[in-house]
Amino acid sequence: KRTNTEWNMVLLGNDINVSNVSINQDDNATVFEDGIHILGGSSINISSCYIKCGDDCIAMTSLQGVSIDRINISDILVDSGSGNAVVIKNGLAGYTGTISNINVDNISGNTGQIKNGGLIITDVYGTQSISNVNINNVSLTSGNTNQLVQISNALFIHGAKNVHVSNYTANSFQKGIFIQESENINLSGLIIKNLGGLVTNLISPFYVEDTKHLH
Repeated sequence: KRTNTEWNMVLLGNDINVSNVSINQDDNATVFEDGIHILGGSSINISSCYIKCGDDCIAMTSLQGVSIDRINISDILVDSGSGNAVVIKNGLAGYTGTISNINVDNISGNTGQIKNGGLIITDVYGTQSISNVNINNVSLTSGNTNQLVQISNALFIHGAKNVHVSNYTANSFQKGIFIQESENINLSGLIIKNLGGLVTNLISPFYVEDTKHLH
């Protein structure tokens, strides 16, 4: 258990296997603590883990000049105090590498009481530095909140290409699906229900803008 402001586990390297790990933060832990945070590397496998943390359960942000490639995540039970289940993000200061060939399968549990996000894939500048992402078999429930936040979607895709999301059930998120400045996006078997939380004016079931080849 941890209660400070550091990430619980940071991965930076090649040929890493994380299996049967339990991250169990105290309920009063800071909201800034991610569970597992990948900063770079290839051939990283994360499987059969329980992650209870203050912020994002699994996050990827590639350092400048460092790529993230061939990541496999499977059989994860999540419980986020304020963040998202899975975040794949580029474009922040110092995080401008590429992220590609990401496979996520069988993720379930609860996401945060504040941010209300589920699956987030975003290149802040819309350069499509994130590509070839496959997400399958996900079931998430979000906590209701009255906080006004920017990204509170069950599924948020921005600035990515070649993304396939299938068999995803999302319950009680503020917003549904958001897709912008992306290419080759395939969605199948998505169930988004009970939108709105406590902020009903933010309800947005499905929003798409500047995107090519959405199926």
